[in-house]
Amino acid sequence: MTLYMPLFRSCSTLRSLTQLHAHLMVTGLHYDPLASTKLLESYAQMGCLQSSRLVFYSYPSPDSFMFGVLIKCYLWNHLFDQVVSLYNHHVHTGSHLTQNCSFLYPSVLRAASGVGDLVVGRKVHGRIVKSGFSTDPVIGTSLLGMYGELCCLNDARKVFDEMCERDLVSWSSIVSCYVENGKPREGLEMFRWMVSEGIKPDSVTLLSIAEACAKIGCLRLAKSVHGYVVRKDMVDDASLNNSLIVMYSQCGYLCRAKGLFEYITDPSTACWTSMISSYNQNGCFEEAIDDFIRMQESEVEPNAVTMISVLYSCARLGRLKEGKSVHCFILRKAVDASDLDLGPALIDFYAACWKISSCLKLLHLSGNSNVVSWNTLISFYDQEGLYDEAMILFAHMLAEGLMPDSFSLASSISASASAGSVQFGQQIHSHVMKRGFMDEFVQNSLMDMYSKCGFVDLAYTIFDKIMQKSIVTWNCMICGFSQNGISVEALNLFDEMYFNCLEINEVTFLSAIQASSNLGYLEKGKWIHHKIIVSGTRM
Repeated sequence: MTLYMPLFRSCSTLRSLTQLHAHLMVTGLHYDPLASTKLLESYAQMGCLQSSRLVFYSYPSPDSFMFGVLIKCYLWNHLFDQVVSLYNHHVHTGSHLTQNCSFLYPSVLRAASGVGDLVVGRKVHGRIVKSGFSTDPVIGTSLLGMYGELCCLNDARKVFDEMCERDLVSWSSIVSCYVENGKPREGLEMFRWMVSEGIKPDSVTLLSIAEACAKIGCLRLAKSVHGYVVRKDMVDDASLNNSLIVMYSQCGYLCRAKGLFEYITDPSTACWTSMISSYNQNGCFEEAIDDFIRMQESEVEPNAVTMISVLYSCARLGRLKEGKSVHCFILRKAVDASDLDLGPALIDFYAACWKISSCLKLLHLSGNSNVVSWNTLISFYDQEGLYDEAMILFAHMLAEGLMPDSFSLASSISASASAGSVQFGQQIHSHVMKRGFMDEFVQNSLMDMYSKCGFVDLAYTIFDKIMQKSIVTWNCMICGFSQNGISVEALNLFDEMYFNCLEINEVTFLSAIQASSNLGYLEKGKWIHHKIIVSGTRM
């Protein structure tokens, strides 16, 4: 059968593969497990997943390895739901295909994280432990990845701590888990531990470390990472160079980012895009447009992300002519303007230039497929004080059959609050209740709306029902009490936060000082002032 392996590799079309399949059936070699496994894999690589299924289910007695390959084929096609469903079906029926197959578990764990199903992930983890595969380094790393993607850092750390052997991949995974979940300092601590254990980082590890430095904004650390890249001769790694450019940019060291970019001999599309985005992040919109022009002169093809960045530059500068040129470029290159990112970017640009009719045309083109485009225009109306237009557009969005997300709801609630239209806000509240929408962002917006409209009791009812209150939720309620002259209750909430050792920021302190001022509580105000100084909060 191994003689046929080169033939499989030479099958570049579906027709040639089906001819080889027919030949194997005529000669009876399709009963060879290796041949059938290679067939289903080859069909999947050509996008014919149905043919892969037929090969698998027509085989007399498929083994667990063949089943693992089928699962991996589904994974290649991003059919995470079907992977989970297929796995669960065979587990519940007691199939031998899911027993003692370490090859299977990494794919199922990836699918569980793909659908965001922590329950399935934990069940698979339990089966891994029962099967005795918990010490397998590949499975351990897959568990790290799953828990990291599902934001379960404690579980990820527990898996890591219990690993018998920690290789470079597992160390890189745990570092990435922390960084991707907004814990860059913890990620850097893990990196220091990794280096102290004698593990040498590769370019993948350094991508996470560069991202961590960017999030912290520590220039000294950023320079150390760059120095390590140079010493280890990794300067030709395109992805790493892009990360270093972004890192310097977010650390506020744009000149170093520009110097690094100019050092690159043949910048890729991603590299140009990183530099343009870096200029935007630092408010250098003219330079961003200039770099886009240079990019075109260099005959490097921009992608959708590049176009979004340039449109943002044009929007912030109010450059209608240049922005229209970018729009024409998008149309000439047949880039779909209803794309999940390009549509909102175009609407944001035309709105910034006050071309509302163009925004509405683009909105009509996007149809019912793009909630983000509607959100962009609703948010613009709200920010520019066009509250009636924002509420009308939201109502139109519902009439079109679109399901608003948390951003749509929050922007519309904000507009109704600013317009003093409590009736419209109550209608949105009713919509939220019917959907069972418990998003914190929306709940805080409702509290703010009721407080601004003078219905503090309704705001407090929402506040009281929220189980996990963030600092924003507390601030919203304290501010609501203070603005409506119920300053004693505002201070009571502040005291509750303080004595329960909850996080307090400058907004909390400001609302508490305002409440103290309203009541004429000089001593309370002095006490709060003292706490501001002790905590080091900058007002």
